[in-house]
Amino acid sequence: MDDIFGYGTMLTGMNPAQSSGRQAKMMTEEKTKLNFAFREELNSIAEGFRHNYCYQCGACVADCPACNYSDTFNPRLIILKALLGFREELISIDSDIWSCTNCYTCSERCPQDVRPVDVIIALKNICVRDGCAPGLINEVSGSVLESGMTTKVTSANTRSRTSGDCSKMTDKKYAPFFGCMMTTKYPWFEAVVRRTLERVGLELVDVEGFTCCPDPIYFQARDKLQWYTVAARNLTLAEEKGHDVITTCSGCTATLSEVNLALKEDPALKDRINERLSRVGREFKGTIDVRHAVTVVRDDFGLDRVTETVVRPLEGLKVAIHYGCHLLKPSRVMRVDDPDRPTILDRLIRAIGAEPLHHPRTLLCCGRACIDDDIPDRMVGDILDAVKDSGADCMGLICPSCFDEFDLGQIVLGRKLKKTFNVPIIYYFQLLGLAQGMNLQEVGLHRHKVKFDNILEPAGA
Repeated sequence: MDDIFGYGTMLTGMNPAQSSGRQAKMMTEEKTKLNFAFREELNSIAEGFRHNYCYQCGACVADCPACNYSDTFNPRLIILKALLGFREELISIDSDIWSCTNCYTCSERCPQDVRPVDVIIALKNICVRDGCAPGLINEVSGSVLESGMTTKVTSANTRSRTSGDCSKMTDKKYAPFFGCMMTTKYPWFEAVVRRTLERVGLELVDVEGFTCCPDPIYFQARDKLQWYTVAARNLTLAEEKGHDVITTCSGCTATLSEVNLALKEDPALKDRINERLSRVGREFKGTIDVRHAVTVVRDDFGLDRVTETVVRPLEGLKVAIHYGCHLLKPSRVMRVDDPDRPTILDRLIRAIGAEPLHHPRTLLCCGRACIDDDIPDRMVGDILDAVKDSGADCMGLICPSCFDEFDLGQIVLGRKLKKTFNVPIIYYFQLLGLAQGMNLQEVGLHRHKVKFDNILEPAGA
């Protein structure tokens, strides 16, 4: 540390929780030029200033899934590099920042409210601005800017989304936000959500003009202020209807909830975003809330109401729970459940007669946000192995992006590893639909990559 000013010896291997072998691999004696203006540059990016609060306690490292699966990723070290001005190390297509899974566990642990994920996103914004970001970032965000969605909506998508009679008027109204993944890739999820929620008692009032939320991973990495603006525009459409937004994807929930809260809490940011919105004749007022559908069902209707809609209890069916990241974290935004000891999905599974199971990887991130294929592959593989070892009949979850990682993902991963996982993945509202009397085709199980020929026999389906 004697030479830290001017040309410093780059010290790595900062994580005491990592093995000595890993530390040895991370150590380097390369000289790196310090950029003392970098701290101010990072301060100018949305949320980038938070790195100034860090006192290097290491709490962010302890539970970081990417750190546990990577030889080099270390959120504490990333923050330290930002503080010391190692711009060349951080602003690069090969930077460790691209291994972050955006799971927000570090933000839950940080005693200083540094929010390392937000600092890493600010660093990614600078990378995009400097033209040194992975191509996937511009590919996804470019699609959103061009068409409003990450993927094109086809006529077949539309037919699958709107199947079923959802015309019955009910006593509580909500503006549904189905996002991109469900609308374009898994439209039968939307159809079953509409049918099951109508039976519970929700009236969904569709809003014209919704676009991608936008995506909390790639689009936010591109330009956070633009991310705020697109999300705020979506929220203004729901504000005009006067109904709270109900989401069915954890990523959409995360984006819209975070932006909604941030603009309500920060008048200066709200004014800045409204100046942008004024160019298209819109204004964010902060008059509605955003909640995931499972939260609305639990809080506004109750689990007893869910059970009342059940005509075929799924007794004997063992469902391994996967919570994912963005339904629960950051908890200061989501306010859904205890992020370390959640129960919401367990209770919803029990309400339809099935048995929820936990396993050692129940709360592990699927790794979707990580650009490095190796890390999410290992995460997904470990989760699927844990589900099989638990004795579960299937995995139950509430996010189409997580579904994509585990259903199609296990096929792709199995080919790489020459291994068959054969773990059926079910979206919660498909299970609810089965319990309400729908057949396998009506809830779309026949469309999954991992089939369900015998899995529901315990439930008499």
